[in-house]
Amino acid sequence: MIAHRALSARYIYSLHPESTWVVAQGQLVVCGEVLAKGVRFEHASAAGVITSISGNTLILETTPDEQSVQMQPLNGGNSAAILRRIQEAGIVGLGGGGFPTHLKLLAAARKRAQTLVVNAVECEPGITCDAALLQENQATVHNGIDAVRTLLELKSIHIAASDKTDFEYHAGSTTVIRQPKPTDGAERYLVERLTGETVPVDALPVDLGVVVLNVATLHAVGQALQGVPLTTRVVTVFGENQWVRIGTPLTAFSNAPLVCVGGELSGADISTTGATDKRTNSIQTARGFLNLPCIRCGACDDTCPEQLPVATLVSLAAGQAQSTVRDTASRCIGCGLCNPVCPSSINVAGLVRTLRDSQRAEALRTNNIVRAEQRYLRHTSRMAAEELAQAERRANRLARLNPESIPISSSHDG
Repeated sequence: MIAHRALSARYIYSLHPESTWVVAQGQLVVCGEVLAKGVRFEHASAAGVITSISGNTLILETTPDEQSVQMQPLNGGNSAAILRRIQEAGIVGLGGGGFPTHLKLLAAARKRAQTLVVNAVECEPGITCDAALLQENQATVHNGIDAVRTLLELKSIHIAASDKTDFEYHAGSTTVIRQPKPTDGAERYLVERLTGETVPVDALPVDLGVVVLNVATLHAVGQALQGVPLTTRVVTVFGENQWVRIGTPLTAFSNAPLVCVGGELSGADISTTGATDKRTNSIQTARGFLNLPCIRCGACDDTCPEQLPVATLVSLAAGQAQSTVRDTASRCIGCGLCNPVCPSSINVAGLVRTLRDSQRAEALRTNNIVRAEQRYLRHTSRMAAEELAQAERRANRLARLNPESIPISSSHDG
């Protein structure tokens, strides 16, 4: 039985750069009301008043009157309607990726993907939220799969489930992976085990005609079709599965200054001044790394499934290495296998993750600069072409008005 987390006194939401707040400070909202629109929609997890909007952070103080609002159920509908509903319900990848689901499905539709992989692996110890969700809400997950099957006109559906998960779907599905490894949750490894096809490191499963969706994401899709936006999710909280409202402060779970959000291997120790978001699937006790000096033993290199130079990446993150391997961090799948083998108790995965994120941010900044330069060049080219066209029009007008260019007709006497 999944427990329901008690109502918090306040909720904290973060705004994505491609979205905009549509509420104002002091405004009363009800549970399910839209707070932000754009590429990613955000909804209020409880009824209350907006007490603060500061940049990309919004704080909602709850009120005793727990009112809610829902969208109209979507019965049937074409592909565009289904995609729009998934977007407006605020659904993102709930397995940890957090990428907008409607964009993932749109890319799959454009590439004519015909294989769906349902990811219910939960390959890390201590996380059982997906297994609990399937035990109580499997019918809603089936509705989500049905919607995706209709949207993409799928030919095959594969279900990847762990040995602790009882999950079936009778529509040409194949249930596999009953004793998962820590890397089986990664899309590329999952697709390779299920289909036998290798996804290149610079490609995505959709490039091979495969779309991978977490089981909790499909549950959210099933709920969205019934008019319920994404405001709650199941989280494994210190070993117990709970329905947790998006935006719940981490102080509601622990008085400690730090908690581990995510799995024992791939999770991150973060400050309890933050809040849960849609990617939060587990909250555990912080691991408390000693962070002794690296002895360059190479154990992290040996255990990396991507065969990355992990020790060098750690040195690079600390500013102690050259940038010859700078782009390599982008290949990290975040499995966290490098942490338990480190004799110096260094948060290796955290350092590589920070390096990877900083490189992605730098790549995005560089890409934005390049696009801005391209827009400027296109603008100046258009302006130059328009100026040339105007000069030609002026010359033509002057030529028509010049008397010397007007022929003189001969007069005839009567």
